[in-house]
Amino acid sequence: MQPSFSDLAAEVLHRCDQIAAQSELPGTVCRTFCSHATAGAVRLVSQWMRGAGLFVGLDAACNLVGRSADDHRPWLLIGSHIDSVPNGGKYDGALGVVLAIATAEMFQARFEELPFTIHAIAFSEEEGVRFRSPYIGSRAMAGCFDLTLLDRCDEQGATCRQAMKAFGGDPDRILSAALPTERILAFIEPHIEQGPILESSGLAVGIVDGIVGQTRATARFVGRASHAGTTPMSMRQDAMAAAAQWILAVESFANATTGLVATVGNVQVIPNVPNVIAGEVAVRLDVRHSSDEVRRSVSQHLKAVGQQIADARGLKFHWEKCEQQDAVAMDKSLVTALEIACRDASQPIHHMLSGAGHDAVIMSQIAPTSMLFLRCKGGVSHHPDESVEVKDVEVALQVIYYFIQELAAKKKSFHPIHRATK
Repeated sequence: MQPSFSDLAAEVLHRCDQIAAQSELPGTVCRTFCSHATAGAVRLVSQWMRGAGLFVGLDAACNLVGRSADDHRPWLLIGSHIDSVPNGGKYDGALGVVLAIATAEMFQARFEELPFTIHAIAFSEEEGVRFRSPYIGSRAMAGCFDLTLLDRCDEQGATCRQAMKAFGGDPDRILSAALPTERILAFIEPHIEQGPILESSGLAVGIVDGIVGQTRATARFVGRASHAGTTPMSMRQDAMAAAAQWILAVESFANATTGLVATVGNVQVIPNVPNVIAGEVAVRLDVRHSSDEVRRSVSQHLKAVGQQIADARGLKFHWEKCEQQDAVAMDKSLVTALEIACRDASQPIHHMLSGAGHDAVIMSQIAPTSMLFLRCKGGVSHHPDESVEVKDVEVALQVIYYFIQELAAKKKSFHPIHRATK
């Protein structure tokens, strides 16, 4: 008997509940890379993949892959990440993994022969929590894994290499996780929006046109620590006051620049006691925009503003660029296929950008890539209040089904993306 879209949607949410119960911290959602909680989630997902008729394997980078029959046909990859942030939500990443399995189940139940095979992927790590580096799983699959990361330590002193080995991966053969690009037809990542746009627009799903670029940097203001009671205001070199002035300048500039979001989400103060004027303050800046040119220009401007503030107050200023990720456009042919799928599912067509990073950023380097966003209540994500409605999951399943039917009916031929040789 073929399961209905509504039955499958209910099962998808039930499975997300089961994954959420696999946590490092009781009562919360927390699954970091290669943790015991992630191992529990992998066991569940493996079971569901086998039930969908997929051949299951863990690659060298601890990615879990459910493959259809390995024949001459190209691969349609569907999936997302299995890890979470501490105190996170049930659906970030996990929903995309379970939707991939449900998609395989749909076509297995209907005995529909496709000109490609469906592979479900649970990327081992996307959030960058344990080893302070995101996209470990997808980078390995894309053949761009940084081997120096293997010797990086977590807070308990364990290396990434040790963590992988203990989990069942093979860090000594990490390069073997790279997928053969000539076999890949396309990659699609279903994911909660992690923002309020779909809900405010009354829409269940949205088609992602691109993922904005990101720059992360540390701005450090160095003054002079001194007694809070005996140092006159006119004689202070207050690093905290300089940092506060700069943070407000960041907010003001972002408000005045269309499409820009800029955030200071971390502040480190030395010596960080109430009766001592701060001698040094380091703040972490996150800048995002769909235009790489605008983002780079903004970063340089904010760096210059920091220097001006420091000079005016007699402080030293240091700027360190930590991470940079260029904007990524989704494949136009796949976007068109999603438009057709939305119409077939009687859904409005809504295009949007992703302000958050996803594994799709990395996978776009080796395959035509697309994303489908699902509405989440209040736009809340990375939080226990993360919530998804079963009716929206049903819509997403319908859209993915018709998306695959469109690819099959038109026998879409995408040019494989080959890795550049170094």
